[in-house]
Amino acid sequence: MNGNFDPMRIIQMIKQGQNPQQLMLQFLEGNMASTPFGANILQLAKENRTSEIEQIARNIRKYRRFYERIRK
Repeated sequence: MNGNFDPMRIIQMIKQGQNPQQLMLQFLEGNMASTPFGANILQLAKENRTSEIEQIARNIRKYRRFYERIRK
């Protein structure tokens, strides 16, 4: 899978019996593995450490809200 994210293609591939988790890992490898942050997220995903990924997402959301408030 190349770096382009086409939701319809993903849906079609899932309907054809491909593993959704594997499809998303391939997408991440194509788009995020070249950065340290992306490589870390990808490694966590491969190890099925979803709670840590969720915590990272929550932290990003928290800091994004904080910076939005101080910009105003």
